[in-house]
Amino acid sequence: MRTYSEDGALSVFEPEMVQVIAQAYEECCVMLQVFAGDELGKQVIAVRVLELARSGILDAASLRDLTLRHLRIAA
Repeated sequence: MRTYSEDGALSVFEPEMVQVIAQAYEECCVMLQVFAGDELGKQVIAVRVLELARSGILDAASLRDLTLRHLRIAA
């Protein structure tokens, strides 16, 4: 999976990491009660999970917990 950061830098994730990112994203959506119609909410979660993954955090639980902590503080 290829993603681009805000500065245009390309990030490429291996298939195993894509699964980890997807798991963290899905768990965050459930825990924050962000569902199908909330495109902005889903985008905010996705951006934060990807930022953390790019920074080297490689497990779903850490990605989830740090994303939740960040979004709850920001709210």
